[in-house]
Amino acid sequence: MKMRGKRIAALMLAMGMVVTAAAGCSKGENDTNTADQNKDTVAADNGEGSDAVSDDDDDEEMAEINVALMALGPIDTANSDAVQEKINELTEPAINVHVNLQWFDAGTYGTSVPMMIQGGDDLDLMMFTPVPSASYTAFLSANQLMDITDLLDEYGQNIKEIQGDLINGCQLNGKIYGVGNYGGKGGYQLMLIRKDVLEEVNRLEDAEKATSWSEIEDIMKDVVAAGYTGFINTDNEGGVLYPNGYFNGPDAFADNKCTDFIGDGNLLLSTDAETDTVQCKYLTEDFKEKCERVARWYDEGLVYKDAATAKDYGDTLIKNGVGVAQVIEGDGTSVSRTTANTGYESIGIKICNKEVMTSSCTKWGYGIPVTAKNPEAAMKYLNFIYTSEEAMNTLTWGVEGRDWVLNDDGYATYPDGVTAETVQYHTGDFLYGNQEITAVWEGSTLTREEQMAEMAESGTSKYFGFQIDNTGLENSVTACYNVVKQYIGSLASGSASTDWEKQYNEFTEALKKAGIDDLVAAYQTQLDEWLATQN
Repeated sequence: MKMRGKRIAALMLAMGMVVTAAAGCSKGENDTNTADQNKDTVAADNGEGSDAVSDDDDDEEMAEINVALMALGPIDTANSDAVQEKINELTEPAINVHVNLQWFDAGTYGTSVPMMIQGGDDLDLMMFTPVPSASYTAFLSANQLMDITDLLDEYGQNIKEIQGDLINGCQLNGKIYGVGNYGGKGGYQLMLIRKDVLEEVNRLEDAEKATSWSEIEDIMKDVVAAGYTGFINTDNEGGVLYPNGYFNGPDAFADNKCTDFIGDGNLLLSTDAETDTVQCKYLTEDFKEKCERVARWYDEGLVYKDAATAKDYGDTLIKNGVGVAQVIEGDGTSVSRTTANTGYESIGIKICNKEVMTSSCTKWGYGIPVTAKNPEAAMKYLNFIYTSEEAMNTLTWGVEGRDWVLNDDGYATYPDGVTAETVQYHTGDFLYGNQEITAVWEGSTLTREEQMAEMAESGTSKYFGFQIDNTGLENSVTACYNVVKQYIGSLASGSASTDWEKQYNEFTEALKKAGIDDLVAAYQTQLDEWLATQN
């Protein structure tokens, strides 16, 4: 892939983004050289640059847009109002746009935002997310995303300059329907465990040297014997060993690997790169092995008993003392992010790399709904935050001085007297746009450039640029997805327990009755046709 810009070339040899399922999430660093290196091509925080307000805009009425954002946990509007106020202090003089921000937690975003579009509510910009019902694929299949190709050409030049060819990760049939977040794409499967608990049970060194799931299982038995809950779910579907895009059924970490799910926001698919075969991931031997392992862990007391029905997940549960370990899709900032979010220092055990895929560009990002009243202003806003360090830090870490400060080393941290428990606003740096210009949270051992270089090692999927098209397949997709929702909680959390194999067999049979084989065949045809066009 051709990437524009010096820092893009340094970032990726071939990259695209991702976190989450579920939840995969990270915190970032402030590369103090970024703005200086790009003054000629991108707008600075004060609105100067290629998209600053021109003299012709001075007399124009200020545009107003409504933006829907997903947060990792509940956000109190009493605390977020100050964030919105700060954003408007930046956007109003720079681009003549007033922004109304509305945050939703993961549990409500996937239902609320699609309904807002269906109902014609005033919504000009929204995120697409790993939540299946609010994914890029789901919005695209429901014809809820506006074709923004021309808007990008006119109002999104900074975005195009920064993303280079990655902008095509959100395209279908030559038209662009979204803007993926920019930052450390690729990633890896990562296990996070509270360091203090491992030290208490004298298993820290064993955990740091672990090379298999069975070794981790043995360690977690000591953790649970000491009175702690072990693994928690890292998504709102009960997933414990479940970061999407990985085959992690084999016991040895060295035998775990990534799989391209070719942009399937409904999380039904995986691929075999050796044979160019599309398959339903739930019908693979890998998924069956995963179900068996987590069911055994559940019986042994190593898994949070309410994982299947928990409203919270990931860092929120760790912060609340519910569990000590989680398996996520991570990157170089994940350990410091979880430490900051939970108040407990974590260690990270890297399991296997993930290649950069088309879905890496569609996991987190923004789209303009077809019902938008002010799409031009929405694109101006998106273009602005992509180049404003102050805007990105505000959306991510909150109000400077209240929620965060820069320490002497240039890292973001809590102000004196503020902790993870008392901070009024704090999210993840992978969520809201351009991670590369967002300040890295204290505790990271990597600079932003090192984090990006680390991601570049992941490599690129042979299917990068391919995006499945669900046109005409919507009924089958819905039927299969409903089957998944019926069974996945108990299977992915282990709460199926000794009945896991019976439930698994019922699950796979229900998928076949819902038409999964026909879906796989249709996607296989699409992939074969796309591969035939590649050099």
